[in-house]
Amino acid sequence: MRRCTAKDSIIGWRGMIFLSSEPAIIYSLDMHDEEFFTIRLPDDVRSAEYLSTYKTNLSQWNESVVLFCYPDHEWIKRKPIEIWAMNE
Repeated sequence: MRRCTAKDSIIGWRGMIFLSSEPAIIYSLDMHDEEFFTIRLPDDVRSAEYLSTYKTNLSQWNESVVLFCYPDHEWIKRKPIEIWAMNE
């Protein structure tokens, strides 16, 4: 079960769900204007190989939404941590 968290005016669920029939996107809500928005994830993050070797964490950093991607298994710890910033 995913837990709802709130920090610095961002509310979200920890973790992501990828459905093969749906595009990989982040849903966001502007609570002031009560509008929903979508942010498409980078193509690299959506590949099956990437998802099987990296864990993801959606967060806020420097007033931007960021997606942290880091190796999931001990044997691939030498791979870099990736940070995808959603600037728009």
